[in-house]
Amino acid sequence: MQCSTWDMLFKNLHRRLEEYNNSLPAMNIVLFKQAMEHICRISRIIQKPCGNAMLLGVGGSGKQSLSKLATFLHEIQWYQILIKGNYNFTSFKEDIKMLFEKSAVKPGKPMALIITDSQIIKEEFLICINDFVNAGYIPDLMPEDEYIANANQLKNKAKSEGYPSDTPEQLFK
Repeated sequence: MQCSTWDMLFKNLHRRLEEYNNSLPAMNIVLFKQAMEHICRISRIIQKPCGNAMLLGVGGSGKQSLSKLATFLHEIQWYQILIKGNYNFTSFKEDIKMLFEKSAVKPGKPMALIITDSQIIKEEFLICINDFVNAGYIPDLMPEDEYIANANQLKNKAKSEGYPSDTPEQLFK
């Protein structure tokens, strides 16, 4: 929804924040002008196909909260990894694979991955994130047979949307 004034934007965001707080764990966000500008920026990014963003700032400045609200505005489910005692690179790749399957294959709902610096406990996590942001995929994320099976599940959707769908590589692009 386009908002022509800050007051209109504030009212709409405040209403949606109340909806968020009624359906998900409540967030106490103060919607001042700069926060609303950031929500608009995040919204523009996540509306784009394969939109990615890296938000930088000091802890507690609202990056996660504003991202969660922006995804809620667009009915995009967000996901955050949960670091446990034995969490490792394999666990991270499994989480990313699950996220991929939920967002692209079964049944294909838009998803957002929210990661904080404290969750990047291994340098390899950054390599995966970099591959995904820059190339759109992560090499060796899954075995070849899973890769082909997932690609075949995308074939009809790709064809209906006018994308080339002859090979698994074309489907994943």
